[in-house]
Amino acid sequence: MAGETGNQARAAGATPPVPPVARVRIDLMGETMVIRGSTSEEYIRELAAELNQRIQIATSKHNGESRIRILLLVALNLMDELRQMRTEKAQLQRLLEEVARTPTSRNHNASEGA
Repeated sequence: MAGETGNQARAAGATPPVPPVARVRIDLMGETMVIRGSTSEEYIRELAAELNQRIQIATSKHNGESRIRILLLVALNLMDELRQMRTEKAQLQRLLEEVARTPTSRNHNASEGA
């Protein structure tokens, strides 16, 4: 069945490989949850621990705020970090493309190897 598309394999009666799914019980803000994911159990636990840490920091800074407001503040901070990382990634990609297009950088790299 090598070379067949997923649809062809399913039509022939074969099932596509299913990635293993981790089931991890975590605690977030006193709420126990079961998380399913295709990543490792350790990774999911690390994410939960980091999120709990961020929630605790926000709670200590904004004492007396409701749980939902704390979670919204954490979510906004995470979105800010994500946007900044995406912007940095785009800038780095542009720089890499610029360097790749620059003939002098290719000549310089070639002379270094000699």
